[in-house]
Amino acid sequence: MNVSVKTNNENALKGVGYTQAPVRVSWKGGDLVGKYTFAHNKVVLVDASNTANLGTCVDLSNNPITVQCTKVASTSVGSGYKFNTKIIAHQGITVGWSNNISKGASNIHILSEDGDSNTVNIKKNVSDIGFMTTNTYFFVFLVYDKDSVEIRRLNKNDVQEFETYLVLNQSNVLSDFFCPHGVSIPMGSQDEYDIISDCGRGLGKYVLRMGLSRNTNFFQIPISLRYNTIGFCSFRHEFVINSYEGVFSITNEDSFNFWDVPLEDLDAGFQYEMFCIPALGKVAYVGHGKKGNQNTLVSQNQVASSINQGRRFPGFVVGVEAQEVRAYEFLGRLFWVIENENKTTFLTTFDTPRIKWNAGATLDEIDVQVEITVYNKGSQQKFLQLATVYPHD
Repeated sequence: MNVSVKTNNENALKGVGYTQAPVRVSWKGGDLVGKYTFAHNKVVLVDASNTANLGTCVDLSNNPITVQCTKVASTSVGSGYKFNTKIIAHQGITVGWSNNISKGASNIHILSEDGDSNTVNIKKNVSDIGFMTTNTYFFVFLVYDKDSVEIRRLNKNDVQEFETYLVLNQSNVLSDFFCPHGVSIPMGSQDEYDIISDCGRGLGKYVLRMGLSRNTNFFQIPISLRYNTIGFCSFRHEFVINSYEGVFSITNEDSFNFWDVPLEDLDAGFQYEMFCIPALGKVAYVGHGKKGNQNTLVSQNQVASSINQGRRFPGFVVGVEAQEVRAYEFLGRLFWVIENENKTTFLTTFDTPRIKWNAGATLDEIDVQVEITVYNKGSQQKFLQLATVYPHD
């Protein structure tokens, strides 16, 4: 989506339309260099020494958008371990993880904005993490790929207290097959959580909803055996499934609706990555490789109802040159990290077009005819509006 603005008197009033804006991220005391991961108002930057630096961030200005981060904690990722580009942040606690594929081991990194940290080594490969908060504890969900899910209880006031609460495996899950590889917690939930399980060709594939208050299934939704799943995003009543055969969504409500995600029609092609942005009720996609390092950025809203499909895909950006692109929720924005060799830039995109107005100095009241044109995937719509510029210096 894009927007253009014309007026019949640009000396009196001129407008520039935009659906995206660059963001500058700076560090108090001097910029740091490395690989960025964001969540809410937190950033983890992994530098050349494989140290994870935690920062807490605030907006400095909106024109241009400028964010400043202050380093509050750090921890060593570990020799041979690679930090994953997903973190979870809540109430001063940030959790991330790293893998050592050759050892089949993982490190869970817990950092506090008070400066405390705790690194826990696990002799299994962690493929995903989830996070839930209750009145007393944080619960961290560790998915051991195609094996089990361990739920650990984290003391809000002492990050060293990180103990096993429950382990889910084939013996205690009420299903014929259990091969978990992803977890998702609906926004605001203090009990329910969702697990995607895929045991391979010809075996059980489903989304399973469980609860902390009872070790039993609330429900499970089967997934067609023809799909080989990669991951999923949970929005309480809607589940967006990423598979090698394509992206689609299903619901646990009494509905026969099946929503396909037409990434090819949105110029994202067949090679893409999917990012869950539950805090914004969104899924983000990065389509790769149509022309060298050209990428397409697509945002998708969850289905609030079957009658609101017009805003399902509120915007996309075509032709972003990058070696790697990732999407996050950061300071309430849909935030894109764009990596090229020796350079990282940042971009935010908006669901609706925005216009920046500039009114020229005038001594008299002037009526100006404004023409706004919105472009979306080869189609366009024009809007005419009369604006009045009042006297000002």
